[in-house]
Amino acid sequence: FVGTVVFSPDGRKLFMWDQDDQVYQVTIYDTESKTSTVVARGSAEVGSAAPLLWRPDNTILMTTLGTDGPGPFRVYDLNAKRFVHSSAEKDVLSSTFSRSGRYASVLLESIDDWCQPEGFGDIGHVQIVDTATYREADVIGDGKAEIHDVLFSPDERQVLYSAAPTVNDIAPTPSRAAGDCGWVRREQERRAKFFLKPIGGAPVAA
Repeated sequence: FVGTVVFSPDGRKLFMWDQDDQVYQVTIYDTESKTSTVVARGSAEVGSAAPLLWRPDNTILMTTLGTDGPGPFRVYDLNAKRFVHSSAEKDVLSSTFSRSGRYASVLLESIDDWCQPEGFGDIGHVQIVDTATYREADVIGDGKAEIHDVLFSPDERQVLYSAAPTVNDIAPTPSRAAGDCGWVRREQERRAKFFLKPIGGAPVAA
């Protein structure tokens, strides 16, 4: 079966992460010649990653798959036919990459949240990483608010995100018990604010 597919920048080829006879493999399909080429097959690295974006430099940005969803992002070089970079243990976010793949947003630090299952937290800091150099381009958040909805602008110069009070900052009312997580979540949504932040600059309320 075909797991995930991404198009090349010119739209002529497909990078397919799939499974053949219970073995994971990576296949390049040429839409013009109608031919396919297997570039990697059977390794644990291939079986635990799924493509997200094909960049102009002929590298593929991929996410590592885990039991709890997406994990660290990785870079697969189609010319070298191997993984060349990894974001270590930092998990990618749902809005992972900017349009060209220049930047990735990764989880830098979590905030304890008693409304979450044990061992889980909410996003307190987000790191913007340059995927070519693996250097930090910016950090979103101050650890005092939960960060959500991280999106890159089309020109890749700004980041839009929302910040909401943590569950510990929302005091219960006389009619609401401290353990009423449904009410807490609604309060967080009501009090959330959006910010527009130039990469490397100061955030401005949107």
